Amino acid sequence: MKIEALLERKEQLQILILRNLVLQGGTASINGLREHVQLSKTSFDQYLEDIELIGRMMGKKVEVQRNEYQALLVLDEDVSLEKILLFLLQESLKFKMLVYLLEHQQVSIVRLATAFNISESSVFRKIKELNQLLEEFGLQIKNGQLYGEELQIRYFYYELFQYIPEDQRPFFLQNTPEKRPFILGLGRVLETTFTASAEAQIACWLGITKKRLLNEKSTYATLEEKKLLYQSDRLYQAIDPIIVMHLSRTAAELNVYETMMFYSFFVSFSIVDEEIFYQYDLTRSKKLPTAVLDTYIRETMLWHYRPRRLKIKEEKAVGYQISQINNEWFFFVGKIEVYERDRLLEQQQKMLGHSLTQLLEKLQETAMQQLPRKSTEDSALSYLMIQYANVLLMIDFYIAKPVVIGIDLESLPIYRIAFQQYLIRELRGVSGIEIESYEEGKNYDLVITFCQRNKQQNEYYLSEFASPYDIIRLKRRIEMLKKEKN
Repeated sequence: MKIEALLERKEQLQILILRNLVLQGGTASINGLREHVQLSKTSFDQYLEDIELIGRMMGKKVEVQRNEYQALLVLDEDVSLEKILLFLLQESLKFKMLVYLLEHQQVSIVRLATAFNISESSVFRKIKELNQLLEEFGLQIKNGQLYGEELQIRYFYYELFQYIPEDQRPFFLQNTPEKRPFILGLGRVLETTFTASAEAQIACWLGITKKRLLNEKSTYATLEEKKLLYQSDRLYQAIDPIIVMHLSRTAAELNVYETMMFYSFFVSFSIVDEEIFYQYDLTRSKKLPTAVLDTYIRETMLWHYRPRRLKIKEEKAVGYQISQINNEWFFFVGKIEVYERDRLLEQQQKMLGHSLTQLLEKLQETAMQQLPRKSTEDSALSYLMIQYANVLLMIDFYIAKPVVIGIDLESLPIYRIAFQQYLIRELRGVSGIEIESYEEGKNYDLVITFCQRNKQQNEYYLSEFASPYDIIRLKRRIEMLKKEKN
């Protein structure tokens, strides 16, 4: 589910126009933009004008300036596409209805119509639109209440509010003083301290949990089997007493799955750091479904790179990321996304190359074989591939041998320092390289110079002072050297 799907149709198209402009560097042809959003000329012109109104509502400059052929995006320095989307989301009726349902659990159509000052037919229409989006999560709004697996309901709201900055969330989802004893107690039990980000995540989940405890018609269809699998896990047993003690203050009678739901959240979203997780991983049962999948995925990845090996610290980091991915894949269904998934996966596959893209497909097959009952919708699988691709790119970064570049500008005594800084600045964004001043007798993968000095060295001869042409050719040569070296 794309986050902008919660906006009105017009606002979705305006975000699409703005995103297209951002991806094209801020300028695009008018005809190309209009074809992309498939609007008539009249509607398109009106949508562009109304984008400026969004800026006025935000109190910021948001404009699409244009002439007959070109459109130019103009934003204030402190405005981004994400901030515009966030503003529109918080003003969205569908978003407000979802928050209202969390706060009140069950409401009538009349009450919703009154709360948002709209007609009952508009309420029915918005609920129908929301149900189409919620289907990905296995959820449905019916009779003024959100129905579905309880873990999925909590997960959906957690996902939704992760897009909202903590200080802009409803107060009951913020890290308030009443939640501090629970967070500190949890840290003591696990002998760790949480980062500010992790505390905010815990506070958000805890706030959702306390609201959902008031619901009397919760469903736990898939949790019974998961509880049987995980209730003997050391981490599960460690957090169980503190969960029960804290939540019993909110509800007179707790269901038996509260610890299982918190555990599912706790192991899936990078709450504890790598070292704490590593210590836990040493003692957890290797027969757990997620532990088995972790081993398969990790060993398949590392086998591909042999005989090159990761350092212990790097292997811990890789194992940690794989585990978070697999836990989320196992426990939860659906994803709220901000970025274009297909474009992101396409860019990752370009960076990985053919061999690693094939490995990515093998990893996906492994995950499906190990967890065959998991939903295998295209959207879920492509998100899983994006996550695994991130880990492969991380391993690539760890094991890649850097291309060592020496800059030899001795023939430019006056301009040498300024020009060398120019080259370093232009090449700094290229990953996997080390740049330094040329030293006689030292071996380099590439020497940048104006004239031939050493026939034994691989040299690039600059054509002109501060030439964009040279920078383009240098980057191309560096990419070729990286492939040769790795």
